[in-house]
Amino acid sequence: KPVIALIPKGSAHVFWKSDESGALKAGEDLGVQVLWSAPEREDDRRQQMGMVDSMIIRKVDVLCLAPLDGVALREKAEKATKANIPVIIFDSPLSKAEGVSISYVGTDNYAAGKRGAEGLAKILGGKGRVLMLRYNAGSSSTEAREEGFSAGIKAFPDIKVISDEQYAGATVAMAVDKSKSLLLRFSGDQAPDGI
Repeated sequence: KPVIALIPKGSAHVFWKSDESGALKAGEDLGVQVLWSAPEREDDRRQQMGMVDSMIIRKVDVLCLAPLDGVALREKAEKATKANIPVIIFDSPLSKAEGVSISYVGTDNYAAGKRGAEGLAKILGGKGRVLMLRYNAGSSSTEAREEGFSAGIKAFPDIKVISDEQYAGATVAMAVDKSKSLLLRFSGDQAPDGI
């Protein structure tokens, strides 16, 4: 059986669990062996890099990778390609992926962020104060979504972005702590109308 390795950004989030379920089902249907290997946390670049190295040593037939960092994981994708392992990037693009991957499967995250800004502006009636809590530095998909949101919200001059430089981090606990901190910082007449 051909062996296809999938290395997502993490293992805890329901998004990755649904990806795993779909990949394993497709493997059964197509008669291929699917190796699912995921970092415990979505900010553990070293663990993800080690997983890629492990799959290269194992000489899998195809490597599918959702890079935690579009720059840091490029070298690993290039290493796999040089070992004659085709690389498919999913969810988050690599920086300068040409020549190191054969395909990319993902969302237009810039457009999704812009759409999110439009939706929030509609709910707020085109005016108010908003916070944008970023996700995790280095994640190409979420950086594009954040850029799209920032660009989209500029179309609404009566909406003021009061904070857009904070990162939530890779865990729910980190995001809750950062959110609480922001809500304490921007309270009373400084309180946001949307996040």
